[in-house]
Amino acid sequence: MKNKKQKIIFFYVKAGGGHLAGSKTIAESIQNQYPDVKIELFDILQNSHKIVQKLFNKGYSYIVNYIPLIFSAASIIMRPKRVNKAILDALALETKKDIIKIITKHKPDKIVTTYFCSRIIRKALKDMDIDIPLITVVTDNFTPPNAWFSETKSEYITLSQRAKQVGVDQGIDQNKIKVFEGLINQRYNKSMTQKEKNIFKKEKDLDNNLTILLTGGGPGLNNMEKMVKRLTTINKDVNILCVTGYNKIQRKRMEIIAKRSERIKVFGFVDFMYELINISDLVISKAGPASVLEILMINKPLIITSYIWEQEKGNMEFVVNNNMGYYEPNPIRAVGLVNKILNDKELQKQLVKNINKNKIKNEVDDLAKYIYNL
Repeated sequence: MKNKKQKIIFFYVKAGGGHLAGSKTIAESIQNQYPDVKIELFDILQNSHKIVQKLFNKGYSYIVNYIPLIFSAASIIMRPKRVNKAILDALALETKKDIIKIITKHKPDKIVTTYFCSRIIRKALKDMDIDIPLITVVTDNFTPPNAWFSETKSEYITLSQRAKQVGVDQGIDQNKIKVFEGLINQRYNKSMTQKEKNIFKKEKDLDNNLTILLTGGGPGLNNMEKMVKRLTTINKDVNILCVTGYNKIQRKRMEIIAKRSERIKVFGFVDFMYELINISDLVISKAGPASVLEILMINKPLIITSYIWEQEKGNMEFVVNNNMGYYEPNPIRAVGLVNKILNDKELQKQLVKNINKNKIKNEVDDLAKYIYNL
């Protein structure tokens, strides 16, 4: 297979943005290493009913930010195998025909999915009587939901030994699960130079004062409004950068708050997160799998204010248990932690030292090479 010009299809779901980002990161790495490979990305819900698309895309964002207990309850309900298989089989009724059309049209040599839909894709391949490699890349770093491992014939890639063990516990042959630590863009392997930072700050009309970044990935960050209001009353000289992702409601609210101070900058969904992290002195974030690793790779102290149970719980534990940052869901106490960190140079140095000690890895190139050689 590796001596033939390959065609690879990636399937993802837009919910949260992380699944698409994971597909793009792997696809980019494969393309950089093997330019002759033809790669195409598809949202498995692209032709589904509009209600289904809204539920997965906009509904996901709203629930995780404003009623997270519902998402947690859903995660608990889906833990038993028979339940998550039943739900995926129901979703297959909505998506399988479209998957078959895509496979028929593009004739891939292998399929990669960064969403837990391998059971659905396997059903499509079985209906077509096609036997090609199907690789599931589990994008949750440490504590993935059981639904990721609902199909036993696929090849699996996890981002930690802890995540691999979840798969083994779900009955997947341990030899079918490969571990590659880290799944983020290779840009994060190296920090920006001071000259590069200064150029970017000038572009965004920022000075050299202390800078705080608040981000929650695609869905935005829960309690961002409360924290920013509090920050502006405590320290009026700090630059506050707010990334609301595709959360349009939060962006509108933040733009109203930003009128109070020229030091508040509000952004929607951006393609310069790498730069924003680099110029920041401290980051407040949700415990998204890619976000946490991106922040730590650039050696920035981190305050996590929320996580999705159970899939992001391991990310929070990784940061807190290794003393690389804090978890504080209360917005007032979170702002108190900001002041504590920014006013204590020794604490800042210790946090950065702890980050370096843990040697955060980004093995996306090895992951991509493995997929190519399957």
